[in-house]
Amino acid sequence: MAIIKEVQRMRQKWLWLLLISINIFFLYNIISSLNFEIIDFLSILILLSVTYFFYTIKLMYSISENIIIINFAPFYEKIIQIYDIVEISIIKYRPLKDYGGWGIRIKNNITAYTIGGNTGILILLKNKEQILIGSKFKIDFLYFKLEELLKLYPNIKLKKDV
Repeated sequence: MAIIKEVQRMRQKWLWLLLISINIFFLYNIISSLNFEIIDFLSILILLSVTYFFYTIKLMYSISENIIIINFAPFYEKIIQIYDIVEISIIKYRPLKDYGGWGIRIKNNITAYTIGGNTGILILLKNKEQILIGSKFKIDFLYFKLEELLKLYPNIKLKKDV
Protein backbone atom coordinates (compact mmCIF):
# COMPACT_ATOMS: atom_id res chain seq x y z
CA MET A 1 0.00 0.00 0.00
CA ALA A 2 1.31 3.42 -0.96
CA ILE A 3 2.23 5.75 1.88
CA ILE A 4 2.73 8.66 -0.54
CA LYS A 5 1.46 8.73 -4.09
CA GLU A 6 1.45 11.70 -6.45
CA VAL A 7 0.73 12.33 -10.12
CA GLN A 8 1.89 15.56 -11.77
CA ARG A 9 1.30 16.73 -15.31
CA MET A 10 2.82 19.42 -17.51
CA ARG A 11 0.23 22.11 -16.82
CA GLN A 12 2.32 25.27 -16.54
CA LYS A 13 0.31 28.18 -17.94
CA TRP A 14 3.29 29.70 -19.77
CA LEU A 15 3.97 26.42 -21.58
CA TRP A 16 0.38 26.00 -22.76
CA LEU A 17 0.11 29.65 -23.76
CA LEU A 18 3.23 29.21 -25.88
CA LEU A 19 2.08 25.92 -27.45
CA ILE A 20 -1.44 27.15 -28.20
CA SER A 21 -0.09 30.41 -29.66
CA ILE A 22 2.26 28.50 -31.96
CA ASN A 23 -0.57 26.17 -32.99
CA ILE A 24 -2.91 29.06 -33.78
CA PHE A 25 -0.22 30.96 -35.70
CA PHE A 26 0.73 28.04 -37.91
CA LEU A 27 -2.82 26.77 -38.40
CA TYR A 28 -4.01 30.23 -39.38
CA ASN A 29 -1.17 30.71 -41.86
CA ILE A 30 -1.65 27.29 -43.43
CA ILE A 31 -5.44 27.51 -43.65
CA SER A 32 -5.44 31.07 -44.97
CA SER A 33 -2.96 30.27 -47.75
CA LEU A 34 -4.49 29.49 -51.11
CA ASN A 35 -2.13 26.57 -51.77
CA PHE A 36 -2.82 23.76 -49.34
CA GLU A 37 -0.22 21.09 -50.06
CA ILE A 38 0.71 17.77 -48.48
CA ILE A 39 3.62 19.43 -46.64
CA ASP A 40 1.08 21.70 -44.93
CA PHE A 41 -0.89 18.66 -43.79
CA LEU A 42 2.30 17.06 -42.44
CA SER A 43 3.22 20.31 -40.64
CA ILE A 44 -0.18 20.39 -38.94
CA LEU A 45 0.13 16.73 -37.98
CA ILE A 46 3.61 17.25 -36.47
CA LEU A 47 2.55 20.39 -34.61
CA LEU A 48 -0.52 18.73 -33.10
CA SER A 49 1.51 15.63 -32.25
CA VAL A 50 4.09 17.69 -30.33
CA THR A 51 1.30 19.46 -28.45
CA TYR A 52 -0.35 16.13 -27.59
CA PHE A 53 3.04 14.75 -26.52
CA PHE A 54 3.43 17.55 -23.95
CA TYR A 55 -0.12 16.87 -22.78
CA THR A 56 0.68 13.20 -22.08
CA ILE A 57 3.90 13.77 -20.10
CA LYS A 58 3.45 13.04 -16.41
CA LEU A 59 5.48 12.30 -13.33
CA MET A 60 4.08 9.64 -11.04
CA TYR A 61 5.75 8.37 -7.94
CA SER A 62 4.69 6.01 -5.22
CA ILE A 63 6.42 5.36 -1.92
CA SER A 64 5.43 2.22 -0.06
CA GLU A 65 6.93 0.17 2.77
CA ASN A 66 9.40 -1.64 0.51
CA ILE A 67 9.91 0.32 -2.70
CA ILE A 68 9.79 3.69 -4.37
CA ILE A 69 8.54 3.70 -7.95
CA ILE A 70 9.26 6.74 -10.11
CA ASN A 71 7.54 6.83 -13.48
CA PHE A 72 8.25 9.73 -15.82
CA ALA A 73 5.83 8.73 -18.56
CA PRO A 74 6.30 8.09 -21.41
CA PHE A 75 10.10 8.04 -20.97
CA TYR A 76 11.36 6.24 -17.93
CA GLU A 77 10.58 4.18 -14.87
CA LYS A 78 12.87 3.60 -11.90
CA ILE A 79 12.32 1.31 -8.94
CA ILE A 80 14.28 1.89 -5.73
CA GLN A 81 14.35 -0.65 -2.95
CA ILE A 82 13.98 1.01 0.47
CA TYR A 83 16.89 -1.02 1.85
CA ASP A 84 19.18 0.64 -0.76
CA ILE A 85 18.54 4.08 0.77
CA VAL A 86 20.97 5.76 3.17
CA GLU A 87 19.24 9.12 3.63
CA ILE A 88 16.11 11.00 2.57
CA SER A 89 15.92 14.79 2.71
CA ILE A 90 12.86 16.93 2.14
CA ILE A 91 14.12 20.06 0.40
CA LYS A 92 13.11 23.28 -1.29
CA TYR A 93 14.66 23.77 -4.71
CA ARG A 94 14.38 26.04 -7.76
CA PRO A 95 13.83 23.96 -10.90
CA LEU A 96 15.16 26.56 -13.35
CA LYS A 97 18.12 27.78 -11.33
CA ASP A 98 19.13 24.51 -9.69
CA TYR A 99 18.50 22.06 -12.55
CA GLY A 100 17.94 24.13 -15.69
CA GLY A 101 14.22 23.44 -15.91
CA TRP A 102 11.75 20.60 -15.69
CA GLY A 103 11.90 17.02 -16.89
CA ILE A 104 14.62 14.49 -16.25
CA ARG A 105 17.75 16.51 -15.37
CA ILE A 106 21.21 15.51 -14.22
CA LYS A 107 23.37 18.00 -12.34
CA ASN A 108 26.08 17.54 -9.69
CA ASN A 109 25.55 13.77 -9.49
CA ILE A 110 21.82 14.27 -8.82
CA THR A 111 19.20 12.92 -11.20
CA ALA A 112 16.11 15.11 -10.84
CA TYR A 113 12.61 14.16 -11.95
CA THR A 114 10.54 17.35 -11.91
CA ILE A 115 7.40 18.73 -13.49
CA GLY A 116 6.09 21.30 -11.04
CA GLY A 117 6.39 22.65 -7.56
CA ASN A 118 9.50 23.53 -5.62
CA THR A 119 9.49 20.84 -2.95
CA GLY A 120 11.53 17.72 -3.45
CA ILE A 121 12.39 14.37 -1.95
CA LEU A 122 16.16 13.95 -2.23
CA ILE A 123 17.24 10.33 -1.89
CA LEU A 124 20.83 9.24 -1.26
CA LEU A 125 21.48 5.60 -2.14
CA LYS A 126 24.16 3.28 -0.83
CA ASN A 127 25.94 3.43 -4.21
CA LYS A 128 26.24 7.26 -3.73
CA GLU A 129 23.63 7.94 -6.44
CA GLN A 130 21.29 10.83 -5.60
CA ILE A 131 17.73 11.14 -6.89
CA LEU A 132 15.42 14.11 -6.55
CA ILE A 133 11.69 13.63 -6.98
CA GLY A 134 9.79 16.88 -7.43
CA SER A 135 6.58 17.22 -5.45
CA LYS A 136 3.73 19.65 -5.05
CA PHE A 137 3.04 18.43 -1.51
CA LYS A 138 3.98 20.59 1.46
CA ILE A 139 7.25 19.91 3.24
CA ASP A 140 5.60 19.10 6.56
CA PHE A 141 3.21 16.59 4.93
CA LEU A 142 6.07 14.76 3.21
CA TYR A 143 8.18 14.77 6.37
CA PHE A 144 5.31 13.39 8.48
CA LYS A 145 4.55 10.60 5.99
CA LEU A 146 8.19 9.61 5.56
CA GLU A 147 8.82 9.77 9.29
CA GLU A 148 6.08 7.15 9.78
CA LEU A 149 7.58 4.93 7.08
CA LEU A 150 11.14 5.22 8.31
CA LYS A 151 10.22 4.02 11.79
CA LEU A 152 10.46 0.61 10.12
CA TYR A 153 13.98 1.44 8.91
CA PRO A 154 15.94 3.08 11.76
CA ASN A 155 19.19 3.01 9.75
CA ILE A 156 17.81 5.49 7.15
CA LYS A 157 18.27 9.14 8.10
CA LEU A 158 15.44 11.60 7.44
CA LYS A 159 16.24 15.30 7.15
CA LYS A 160 14.28 18.45 6.47
CA ASP A 161 16.54 20.90 4.59
CA VAL A 162 14.54 24.10 4.38
